[in-house]
Amino acid sequence: MEKPWKVILAFVGVFIAGAVFGGFFALRIGHQMVPRAGKRVVPPQVPMVPQAVQILRRFADQLDLTDAQREKIAPIVNTAEEEISKVRRSTLEQTAVILRRVQQEFRGELTPEQRRRLDRMEQKQREFMRQERQNRAKQSFPAVPAGLEPAKSP
Repeated sequence: MEKPWKVILAFVGVFIAGAVFGGFFALRIGHQMVPRAGKRVVPPQVPMVPQAVQILRRFADQLDLTDAQREKIAPIVNTAEEEISKVRRSTLEQTAVILRRVQQEFRGELTPEQRRRLDRMEQKQREFMRQERQNRAKQSFPAVPAGLEPAKSP
């Protein structure tokens, strides 16, 4: 090759053009893709339907179940849902214990000012969680067809 500098110059030109295009692209739509500091992206609210109801609806739709079959299957699915719910609660409780322990160990490594900031952060998180619980409690469940009602929790 007589003039390798032309090849090198072409590669550098393509690289620079890509960088410039990428920069403009990021400035143009990047803010839409990444939430800004301090702002929370809220997913759309979907009404919560008990898992047993979803399973029964899917079975009923896909298998053309009779009313008698629905009545026999409903208690089976409800029992399974209760068992799964107990396992989830247990797992959440165990996770909470671990997180509290880690948080206490973590807190021991912070300066007094950092601890105060952490306290404020925790307070905001507690308030957010309280609001979320209230919002979920206000949501209404969609109508459940007869025979597909979830089991009552004790």
